[in-house]
Amino acid sequence: YSIKKKIPITVADIEVTRDGGVKLEKVHYSGSKEGRLFWELDAEAASFRKDEDIVHLKGVKLKLYASDGGVHTLTSTDGDYSGAAGLIDVAGDVRVDTNDGFTLRTESLSYRSSKDLLSSEELVEIASNSGMRVSGTGMEMEVESGRLKMLSGVRTYLTDAAN
Repeated sequence: YSIKKKIPITVADIEVTRDGGVKLEKVHYSGSKEGRLFWELDAEAASFRKDEDIVHLKGVKLKLYASDGGVHTLTSTDGDYSGAAGLIDVAGDVRVDTNDGFTLRTESLSYRSSKDLLSSEELVEIASNSGMRVSGTGMEMEVESGRLKMLSGVRTYLTDAAN
C-alpha cells in the first residue's frame, strides 16, 4: 500500500476501516537525501485517511543519522507524520538518546526534515553520563552537528558521577 504517492513502507498488517481509513501495524519507513539515509521511522501502529496528509502513530521510534555515522534515537508513545511538510511531531514520554551519551526528555518534540532540526517548546531535561543535568523551556537541536540550544529558563546541575 502507498500513502498518496508511491512511498514504500514495510508493514506487518493492513486493515481498511469502514470510514475509509487505513490501520497499519509494525510500520517501518525511511527518508534519504542525496543517496544518504537521514532517518528511519518505526511505529507499533499507524492510522490515516486517504484524504489527509497526516499519519497518526503509536509506539514511535525514530533514528536520525548524521553524516559522520552518529545516530540519535528518539522514542515516544504517540506521533504524527506529515510527508508533505516533512514534519514528525511526537508526544508522550519523549526521549532522545544522542550519539555522544546525552539523554533528552520532554513531553513533545518536532523533527523537521528540511532543516534536519529537532525542536520543542516544552520543559526539556538533558542528562549526561558524567553527572551533568540541564533543564529549561524550549530547545533546538541541529541533528547533523549535534549543536543544541536551550531557549529559556536554563538551569545547569553538576554532580559527581562516581557517587
